Amino acid sequence: MTPEPGTTNSATLYQNAWKLLGYLVLFVVLFVGFALWLRQPDVKVSDRFWCWLGICLLGFVIVFFGAMLLLPKRCYLLLTPEGFTVSSPFGRQTSRWSDIEGFMVAVSGKGSYKRVVFNYSDTYQKYRTVRKVSRGLVGYEAPLDNYGMKAEDLADLLNRWREYHIGTLKTKS
Repeated sequence: MTPEPGTTNSATLYQNAWKLLGYLVLFVVLFVGFALWLRQPDVKVSDRFWCWLGICLLGFVIVFFGAMLLLPKRCYLLLTPEGFTVSSPFGRQTSRWSDIEGFMVAVSGKGSYKRVVFNYSDTYQKYRTVRKVSRGLVGYEAPLDNYGMKAEDLADLLNRWREYHIGTLKTKS
């Protein structure tokens, strides 16, 4: 059951632990694969560089996903009348509803992976250069996890919360 705007003061959505575990297993397998490849005696020097680079990057990714699994209550999306907060073990970012143009679904690959994305409004002043580069490269400014929901359902829910609370803010002023 999705938390409808106006029925509650806040709602918290958590990340799907099974999805995180799947990614963690994939990255561990790749990490071990690179390590085993590196042990081969006939690996070229240039290939050794890429192996070590892969091992280092995957090590950081494994730590990241491991932290997300070990601290599941730190990875959430909090919806409030003022806006939403995205939290991970490494920090939190809060955005006001009025700073967001709207939420939409972006499809990557051959349509197999969908995620919720959003753009900030023109009046939002932070990170203008980074946002402009991101929008130029991928078509949107910020992605969100789907928090165990279908991307379409989450985008619809976030848009409903945004529209409801922007409307109530306007009527209060």
